[in-house]
Amino acid sequence: MQGIDRCFVSRARRIARPGARLLAWAGLWFVGALLLAQPVRAQQVVDVEGPGEGETTYMMLSPRSLSEDVMIRAVGIRGNDGRPRFAFMMRGVDEGTAITLMANDAPVKVERTEVTTDAPRTVSVYVSPSSVLTMASAASVAVTVGGERHPLPEDVKAALSVIYDQVQ
Repeated sequence: MQGIDRCFVSRARRIARPGARLLAWAGLWFVGALLLAQPVRAQQVVDVEGPGEGETTYMMLSPRSLSEDVMIRAVGIRGNDGRPRFAFMMRGVDEGTAITLMANDAPVKVERTEVTTDAPRTVSVYVSPSSVLTMASAASVAVTVGGERHPLPEDVKAALSVIYDQVQ
């Protein structure tokens, strides 16, 4: 009888352990995610001098894929004149291609666009500070490039708040 009891107890322990281990790993993963979430978000924005003398640019460390051919990066510039400027820099967009921004299916006003001639060529789409806040808090943000609508990547959307705070 003792052999049967011992076998039953041993089997019961093996059955109970995987669930306990799974619960422990899930708890550790959740706590780790909470602890790492803020530093990762803060690390994605860097500051560099320029483009003009005495100006500081805050931008995402690297551009993100908007589509197979188009990359996008959020940028904020604290200018000499004290006026903040905000833009989305896009690579892989042909000059003259229509670009529109939407926040919660409402159009976001584009102040102006600029095309650089340096390699890699970029199109910068400038928006107002209030538009940055609108997009940062919107449930959905989309970018339409030449008729193709793409959701704004979540890390780009999250970077908008960080960039806005640093530029102000």
